[in-house]
Amino acid sequence: MSDETIMPIAGYRQITKDTLTVDADLQAALNSAASLVDEHCKRSFLYGQFTETLYVYRTGVCYPTNTPVDTVSTPSGLAPQSIQGAGIYLGVFLPVPALVNAGDWMGAIPPQTVVTYMGGFQPYGTTDGPTAQVPQKVARAIARVAWLILHPVALVGMPVGATSASIGGLSVAGDLSPFIAMDSSIERDLKGYRKRMVRGWQRA
Repeated sequence: MSDETIMPIAGYRQITKDTLTVDADLQAALNSAASLVDEHCKRSFLYGQFTETLYVYRTGVCYPTNTPVDTVSTPSGLAPQSIQGAGIYLGVFLPVPALVNAGDWMGAIPPQTVVTYMGGFQPYGTTDGPTAQVPQKVARAIARVAWLILHPVALVGMPVGATSASIGGLSVAGDLSPFIAMDSSIERDLKGYRKRMVRGWQRA
């Protein structure tokens, strides 16, 4: 796995104040944390090149997974202004589904096209680049996931399947597994960044 992630070691240490974990262990945890967040959000946050088969809407626009989009290489010949927010305008498009068998509309394939593009965010702490720095909520979520990977907490004497515990005046509830890497608060913070309406033909 590449050591290039959306959250560099220096950024993790700045957020968590963890100065004790050695770099090798920390890099492995950050790689895993970034992958877990990507999987949860059904997208890749780190800037790179992606190829997808995308649904084309009646407006002639398709919506790539890994935004913000910087450039499009396929289909070629698109005007620079064709990138509009999270969408790519492909031009006049007649959205007639392709038929698997002539006259059989039950076997129709929705209008789609293959798009190759550069998109995603720059790593945390980056001040320049073709796209914006990763949002703070996403960066902090990745740092927190890495922390949980590096610091599993086992509650002694906890019955299997327990979802809450009280010690004196302190109560905790939720998933009390010692190996939990993404708790409900992290999932809430990432909710707005999840890819919506992922279709069966989305990935090339």
